[in-house]
Amino acid sequence: MTNIRETIEKSRAASRGAMQEVREGISSIRARISSINDEIKKISRAHVPLNVATARIDALVNEFKEKQAEALPLAERFLTPDYTMPSFRFDMIALFLAADSVGEHLKAQVREKVESAGSIDDAERHMRLADLDRQLLDCELSEESIIRQAEGMGFDVIRRPDADPRAVLAHDKVLP
Repeated sequence: MTNIRETIEKSRAASRGAMQEVREGISSIRARISSINDEIKKISRAHVPLNVATARIDALVNEFKEKQAEALPLAERFLTPDYTMPSFRFDMIALFLAADSVGEHLKAQVREKVESAGSIDDAERHMRLADLDRQLLDCELSEESIIRQAEGMGFDVIRRPDADPRAVLAHDKVLP
C-alpha cells in the first residue's frame, strides 16, 4: 500500500512539474508576443522622413494659396448693397493670407520632432513590419505547439482571445 501511495505522489509531483514547465513556456512566449506587438505599434506610428512631411506641408500651403483668390475679393463684398455673410470662416482667411509663414512654422515643428524622435521611410517601415510579422507568427506557432502538447498530456490551457488564427488552425506538421 505504501508503494502505491508513493507512486501516486510521484506521479502528481511529476504532473505539477510538467504543468509548471508548460505555464513558464507559454508565459515566456506570450511575453515575447506582447513585446513584438508593441514594436509593431511603435514602427507603425513612427514619423515619416522630414522630406515627406515637408512635401505634405508644401501641398497644404499651395492649397491655401489657391484659395487666396477666393479670400481676397472679400473686401468687395462689404461694399455691395446685397451683402451676405461670407460662407467661409474668417480665421481661414487669415490662414490663406499667411500661408507661407504658417508653412514655415509647421516645417520647423516637424523638423524638431523628426530630430528628436527619428523617422522611418516607407520601404524600411514595410521591411521591418514584415520581419516582425514573421517573428510574431513563429511565436504564435510555438505557443500553439506547447498548448497542443499540454492538451495531449491532459492539461487544459486557455488560448489568448487574440491568438492568430493561422497558428490556431495550423496543421500539426507545421508546428515547431
